[in-house]
This record gives sequence, structure tokens and C-alpha cells, in this order.
Amino acid sequence: MLDDEKLIDTLQNSKKESEEIAEKMEKLEYFRTQFNTIRNFYKEVSKRISNLYFITLDLANIEPTYQWSLEFYINLFQRAIEKSIPGKENRCKNIIDKFQINFYESLCRSLLNKDKLIYSFLICLKIMLAEKKVTNKEIRFLMVNGTWSEAPQKIPESLPWMLKKPWLTLCELEKNIEGFEDLSSDCDKYAKEWTAIYDGTDPYHAKWPGKWNSINRFRKLIIIRIIRPDFFTQAVQLLISDEIGKQYIEPPPFNLEQTFEDSDCNTPLIFILSPGADPRLEISTLAEKTGFCLLYTSPSPRDL
Repeated sequence: MLDDEKLIDTLQNSKKESEEIAEKMEKLEYFRTQFNTIRNFYKEVSKRISNLYFITLDLANIEPTYQWSLEFYINLFQRAIEKSIPGKENRCKNIIDKFQINFYESLCRSLLNKDKLIYSFLICLKIMLAEKKVTNKEIRFLMVNGTWSEAPQKIPESLPWMLKKPWLTLCELEKNIEGFEDLSSDCDKYAKEWTAIYDGTDPYHAKWPGKWNSINRFRKLIIIRIIRPDFFTQAVQLLISDEIGKQYIEPPPFNLEQTFEDSDCNTPLIFILSPGADPRLEISTLAEKTGFCLLYTSPSPRDL
């Protein structure tokens, strides 16, 4: 065997290949570790961005014309990465904050004014769900607002302003949603304080009686909708402002230049005009400012 040169060469080559394979395996393990480290670092970003995507689908239930493609959403995310504050420190937060405001402003341009607050509320709810500040059961109850037709106990005499329907809903809330235990008995116990909330101008910021002053903002919103439905819209705005920022209840005015920056050769801008609207002057001004005046052709009124 020692004189078999072919066998010796084969063994030497095998040893060399074995060492190369071992070296490659070490490199693969290193890259795998690095990849997992990076992936875990951005996991918070991926969860938040993927959750917010479903809002684009929910909006179609409000108005069938509200349609956005996955490609549009991905491009929006890529621009947020590019324009967010660089640096490893707070990198995930910076990307999330930049994406959320871009997402809000980009979709706001396409929404009717009546739907913009609903859109902001959907963003707020998705974020609160991700942060486990609310549950789907609580959200469902807020939307449905109770279905009982009979209450297990009568309306306390200490609450002469309490009507049957709100009382039924309070009792159902106490029975079915965790965290609202003893609500009906506390309404009687703290009748004076609850009456002050009912009569007050700002029940959202008022001092609530007993343990109810320490419940989270969303649970207060549920109760406000039951006993003060007239203040519900304002309470929603206050909740959005407290949870994700005041800028989400102040829709940005239409900015053609900013809208143009968000478009590209594959994503044109389409204007759906109401009677009397004519954006030709704004388009001509923007074409001149951006150096596209030679390529711009103004359509005739017949073409509009």
C-alpha cells in the first residue's frame, strides 16, 4: 500500500478536500450566525410593517376604489429605509417611525375626507394590538357596542340619567370582557363621580372614580362610547394623538411636488377630477420647476 502512489495521492486529495469542506462549513456557520443576528435585530420592524399592510385591505371594505398593490407597499417600505435616520442606535424605531408617517400621508392623498379619521384609527388599533395594549375582543365590542336585550339588574336610582340601552351595554361589557368586573356596582357606588363624567365637557381627561381612573385609554374609550356617544369622535382623536402622535389626526394638505416624488416611470399619477377642478396650472408649474417643461404636453379641455 505504501508503494501505491495513486492511493497516496487520493488520500492526500481527500484530506485536502476534507479541510476545505471544514473551512467552508465554518464560514457558512459564521454567515448563518450573522444572518440570524441581523434578522433578529430587524424582527420588530418586520412585525410592525407586516401588520400595517392589512390596513390597505381593510380600507377596501369602506370604499371599493381604495386599492393599493403589494408592490406599492414594498416600494413605500424601501423609501422609508432609505430616508430614515441612519445609524445602528434606534435604527428599528427610526425605520418604523418613518414608514408609519409615510404610509399615513401617502394613503391620505387618496382618501375622502370622511374616511381619514377612520384610517388613522385603524393605524392606531393595529399598533396597539401589536403592543398588546388592546385585544381583538375589546375592539369587537367597541364596534358592535353590545347586543343584550335584558339586563341582570335594574338601573340604580342614583343614576337618573342612565338610559336602558347604555345600561344593558355596560352590564354586557362587565360580564363578557376581562378587566371590566364590578363596573355596574361601581356605577352605583360612585354615582356622583359618574354623573360628573356624564355632564362634563371632556370625559376623556376627567378624573374617573376608583380603579377606573387607572384603566388604559382604549377601555375608557369603550365606556365613553356607551355613556357619552356624542363625545366619541373627539375621544377617538384624543386616543390617536396620545398613542401614535398628533400628526395622525392632522391630514396633510395635498402637495403635488411630494406626490410626484413618490411616483416613478412605472407608477403614474392619475387625477380623478370633480366638476370645476383643473390641475393643469399646478402640473405646468411643477413641470417647469423640475425641468420637464419640454416634455410636458398640456391636455385640452376636450381631453379632460
